Amino acid sequence: MRKLVREAADNGQLEIFEAESIARVKGIKKQGQRTGAWLSRVPAQELLLAPDVSTLRDRALLAVLLGCGLRRSELVNLTFQHVQQRPSRWVGWI
Repeated sequence: MRKLVREAADNGQLEIFEAESIARVKGIKKQGQRTGAWLSRVPAQELLLAPDVSTLRDRALLAVLLGCGLRRSELVNLTFQHVQQRPSRWVGWI
């Protein structure tokens, strides 16, 4: 947020005194705990090995789910348009 405010002031979209006032606001401390069940490396590997290996579809879906940290709803809504092949790697965005 501070970078956005600084850029807005640099571009004349925000007065300098306003940007300085915003920059003085202290950030909030993170509190609470992670929700859900987090898998360690071994259970994640076991999950990847669980599907039938005669087809790669299920294993590929699980790999994307685990590797990208997607929610189930995000995974099922992925389309080929979300994936782009670049030299030496595949890149995706949601």
